[in-house]
Amino acid sequence: MTGRIADVPVPAGNNYVVYVGIKTCMGPDAYLLTRAIANPTGDFFAEVFVACGTQLALCGAVEKLGIKSVPTKRYAVLGRTLLAEGVGEIEYKNLRLDLQDGPEITFPALKPVPSPQ
Repeated sequence: MTGRIADVPVPAGNNYVVYVGIKTCMGPDAYLLTRAIANPTGDFFAEVFVACGTQLALCGAVEKLGIKSVPTKRYAVLGRTLLAEGVGEIEYKNLRLDLQDGPEITFPALKPVPSPQ
């Protein structure tokens, strides 16, 4: 997945980050697979390896510098589900996340990719 977090320049001491989850990427029950740090202009690349048919969700946020999720009030959810369907590498390009202010949230910890059933 590639795209851009469309926002004002990232505030000093912060990163743009993207999260990829199964079906959803927000809330305490979100099953997050990866957290990728975008560059300061908001361009990002995230990659996950999942079973065919998996529904993926993409979120973006501004977070304080660090190696794990921390509380944030500026985030976004991609307005559609990304379906891992087909043979070989599936690419989603030119995705756009428009961050907005909201109630403070903390994205859940990452989990391992589930085994195919």
